[in-house]
Amino acid sequence: QDIMNFVNTPYIELFKPNVSLDQKLGVLCDAVKKLGTFGVMVWVELADIASQQEIALLHYLFDSVSQMRAQDLYIKCFVNHEVAAKLELTRGVRTLSAERLNLTWTIDELVELSNRRLQIATNNVASKIEDWVEQEKIELFLSKFSQLFNPSEWVCLLHSLLQQEPDHLPVSQTAWVAAQRVFLAERAKIRMDNEGRIWRGAQPVDELTPRKRAIYPLIKYLYEHPGFHKSYHLQATLKMADGTFDTTLSRARDLLEPDLGATEPIYLVTNPRGDGVALLHTDHAP
Repeated sequence: QDIMNFVNTPYIELFKPNVSLDQKLGVLCDAVKKLGTFGVMVWVELADIASQQEIALLHYLFDSVSQMRAQDLYIKCFVNHEVAAKLELTRGVRTLSAERLNLTWTIDELVELSNRRLQIATNNVASKIEDWVEQEKIELFLSKFSQLFNPSEWVCLLHSLLQQEPDHLPVSQTAWVAAQRVFLAERAKIRMDNEGRIWRGAQPVDELTPRKRAIYPLIKYLYEHPGFHKSYHLQATLKMADGTFDTTLSRARDLLEPDLGATEPIYLVTNPRGDGVALLHTDHAP
């Protein structure tokens, strides 16, 4: 998660176009050492090694290890399995190693991880996550609304549970629903891509059928304009026919809101006065 957040961070090019890779690496090594850090992590995001330029880049990264080690610095590159297999064939005299690391998780390993976190968080009051909620419920929820084999999702859901009834075992259905709501608000943000598709976290929302297409302008407007908007303002701005706003809002909620057995919406909410609507928990709004 930290790596992906870093990848999405805007960057500034610090070097002029005629600066060589060796010069860039030397300056970066000096900067890292002056900051008191002794390691550099490089994220190589390549689906495969196809072009000569990509091959040259990877050769450079791994053959520069000796330059890093000469300054008492260490470099670690992360790549997928296909790239790792190719890298094992690129070892040169100056390249120290190219190791393949398995980062896949099984359900048993994820449960064990959650149990350890739970024991620490509750001072061993609860030793198993199943003491709180059935494992099948957790697997079903993460499969449907998140990423089942992502350890950070299990840990985040566990923290959401801890916020509800830390001293009551097992948690009530009300607390379980509340924990799911907290998790979705934090981890499953609503976003729209350039092609107009709607996503809830890592999961795509159902395809917009011709009938559902009528609700798209409302969702798009609220997505691009964070905050609460009066219903009459939305109706006028979107040129909606009289008497159709409530129906359109209801259909938009049917599309966006997860079926958790709760009455209050998570994303498409109405203010306490009942005269304003907002799309919350998007990728660029709270």
